[in-house]
Amino acid sequence: MNENEFWTVYADSQKRVTLTEDQKRTIAAAAGQHPRERNTAPSAAAEHNEQTKPAAVPPAARQRRSLGRIALPAAACLAAIALAVGLVTSFDTGGPFGIFNATPDFTVQAYAADSDSILEMGTENQIVFSRSADAHGISSKEAYLAEGYYTGCLFRVGGEGLTRIQASVSTGALYRSTQETVTAGENPDRWNELVSWKPTARGLGEYYDEYDYVSIVGSPDALAKDDPAKQWSVELTKKLGSTIDVAMDDSSSSCSFGFWTNEDYGGNGDGMEATDAIIDLFDGATLTITATFEDGHTTTQVIELHAADVKASMQQSEDGLWELSLTPEIVDPSGLQQYTDYVHTLYGTVEKTSHEPFPESLENANEYEGAASDPLPFERQDLLRPLGDDVVIGKQDIHAATDSIPFTADMGTSFTLTDLQMLSRSTQLPDGITLDDLRSGMHSWEYYNRVVSQIDGYTIDENGTITGESEGFSWVVMEATIANAGAKATEMTGDGGFYGEYAVIDDEGHVSTALARSFALTNGGWDAPNAAVYRDFTLEPGETTTVRWLAIVPDVVLDDPSLFFLAYADNTGVPSEGTLSGMELALTNE
Repeated sequence: MNENEFWTVYADSQKRVTLTEDQKRTIAAAAGQHPRERNTAPSAAAEHNEQTKPAAVPPAARQRRSLGRIALPAAACLAAIALAVGLVTSFDTGGPFGIFNATPDFTVQAYAADSDSILEMGTENQIVFSRSADAHGISSKEAYLAEGYYTGCLFRVGGEGLTRIQASVSTGALYRSTQETVTAGENPDRWNELVSWKPTARGLGEYYDEYDYVSIVGSPDALAKDDPAKQWSVELTKKLGSTIDVAMDDSSSSCSFGFWTNEDYGGNGDGMEATDAIIDLFDGATLTITATFEDGHTTTQVIELHAADVKASMQQSEDGLWELSLTPEIVDPSGLQQYTDYVHTLYGTVEKTSHEPFPESLENANEYEGAASDPLPFERQDLLRPLGDDVVIGKQDIHAATDSIPFTADMGTSFTLTDLQMLSRSTQLPDGITLDDLRSGMHSWEYYNRVVSQIDGYTIDENGTITGESEGFSWVVMEATIANAGAKATEMTGDGGFYGEYAVIDDEGHVSTALARSFALTNGGWDAPNAAVYRDFTLEPGETTTVRWLAIVPDVVLDDPSLFFLAYADNTGVPSEGTLSGMELALTNE
């Protein structure tokens, strides 16, 4: 029976219902009572349900189950009417609204972050959860076990006069998901921190330091991407714990909660196959939610979670973004394509409703709320990186510093580099230069230190002094003349790290490049350096300019007598055989 057929049959059945005066009084009394005043005494069966969770529905049975489109408020209303007039047997909702259970006065609604909308309910009080198509992905099992997985299966809790919700999940943990809108032109500092955010930056910054994930998920307007008035929708994710205790206020209506886990899912797969296996970890889990209202009364729902393949499709919104659209109907995935025809997700069935307080301990509620999760780590890298046995360079290809060698920046560009000089070398910044004068390519020096302390093995203090745990590093001040040898005007960066690398040669001519960091000077003579796009000045065809930049280079490289500057002679940024061209490099006073 589909939804239309149901309503037709239901309407016909109501035509045949004749209410006695006692039944009318019963309905009126029930409507006038507060939910707390109604009979909520549990039967023996209800007491058994509190102590033993219902068995999970077998997967085959779940696949055959049809998820209709009756909204929860309507189902609750009809169940209450049926109870009052003695029609329970002709309209059985599957348990939660039986004669000895409480009528719920809050709703648990599945929320689709992709489309910013509440999803339809299924029949029999089933809550069908959407699932974000990207949901932060699984790069490897090792990363998953350390980082965990945010499923993208979100829900919201709503009700009139709701002041607090307490919830727990028997598997994994719950996380909070909120959304905000950011306009780049109104708050440039916030925007810069937003676009620079990454899992390795967790815990840093002024605006997003408390979140586990920060994602730009779309835009509510049709303005151009570079329009300073364009608004961007941002999803903010924070893991809370297996038990949560959250106060509700006016802003809470936009707050969603989801399921997180890092439990071993078996096997060694990654990608989509792994995420489906992770969803299956919640099959049979219990979600318990207690709502507290302004007058002090509580209502508790116990929801059993199940994994299933649910009908879905990807649809393009008005602003051109692709969104996952879900239909509450379980399907057989054979011959279907995930995210095109279906999605493997969760649905929940309300197994019990009562006016009992939250049944579990709140001692460890919100245990992860105080700080962001640990940032993703970096691996230490070698100071010298061989380019391979096939990559060699002869002495004839290493030119004097006063010579001219070619290099490229972007496709179709052609430049020459000449008069290359290393003006100074020190563990401290040169006089007159501060960290504020340098563009690191990272959002902050605090983040820079987090990165290089793990990868390179040193940090720099607020004055720019380099301190290392093992191998030494030095600041070098570099200067060179570059000329546009091409036929078109080209925007260029003042960061010499885009011109080439610091390299050394072994006895057989094999080349290794250094683990070095390069910085543009923001006071280098050009106007308004752009930290985002690395376009500092424009060179017309035939035009030349002198560029000065700074770099941090390992001492083992700077002390090597074979040191030279390896120019990028193609547009790949990676030297290869046949394109190697270098320039002698030494301190000018040596």
